[in-house]
Order: sequence, then structure tokens, then C-alpha cells
Amino acid sequence: MHSIVDRWIPFVPQWIYIYMAIWLVIFSPLLIVKDFPTFRQLVMAYVFVFSVSFLVFLIYPVKMIRPMIAPQDFSTRMVAVLYSVDKPFNCFPSIHVSGIFLSALVCLRVRWKAGIFILIGAILISLAALYTKQHYFVDILGGVVVALVGYDIFFVRSKKWQQEAVKQ
Repeated sequence: MHSIVDRWIPFVPQWIYIYMAIWLVIFSPLLIVKDFPTFRQLVMAYVFVFSVSFLVFLIYPVKMIRPMIAPQDFSTRMVAVLYSVDKPFNCFPSIHVSGIFLSALVCLRVRWKAGIFILIGAILISLAALYTKQHYFVDILGGVVVALVGYDIFFVRSKKWQQEAVKQ
């Protein structure tokens, strides 16, 4: 899955601090979504996104080849901890990226200004995944596509289906 884009992006351990913001972004809808129907759609979309990702993991397992690092400062020690906790398997599509982009899309739908902030966070975290060599570029793209499909099914098309059911 290694591409020319991955060769252009150097390993920069300081991006670990941005990458760790993943937990703030992925759980942000819990603070923003207030109504139960939207929350239920969000949960179904997360289940869909994670199920699709796990199915791809079974069919097409991808392993990330990470750089060998010697923990010299706090940033490289943090990356070493991340590498020890999050093993380099099941990288495509990035389930981290699909989760944060799904969160951002839902937050954009519910509260535009907060959603913009969360979307910027999702983009920066995706870049951090590349700079910390946590994912390949194609993994990031795959994660975004899975998030877009999940959002489309559970937030765009479901509204159309509901409107058609009311008309009948």
C-alpha cells in the first residue's frame, strides 16, 4: 500500500500530539448531538463503518511498515508507546480516520461552527497519521471514503427514504 506520497512525507514524531487528539474528535458528537433520532443514526453509522472496515481487514489485511525509532525525547517516546499499543495490522481502510470523519460530518450537520472546528481536527489528525507513520496515504483515503458512504447511507439517504415513506 506504500505510495509515492508516503515517500514524500517524512517521519516527524512531534505530530504525535495532534494524533492523540483523535479521542477528542471521535467522541465530540457525544457533546454536540442532543436528539435521540440523530444519535441513533450516528450509532448505526459507526456500526456500519466499523463493520465494513473489519470485513476489509479480513479480506485484505494490510500491515504498516513503520520506521525503527530510538526513543530519544518525549515525542519519540510517545510514538514508541503508540506503536506498542496500536499494532501495525489492519490499516486499510483506516478505522481511526473513518471514525473521526464520520464524527466531523455529523457535527457539521448538527452544529455548523463546531463541525468546522472538528473537521479541521479530523484533517490534521489524518495528516498526523501520515507524519507519525501510523498509516499509508491510501489508508487515509479509504477511511474517508468509508465515512462518506456511512454518512450517505444513514444521514442522507435515510432522510430521503423517510420522506418517501411519509408521502406514501
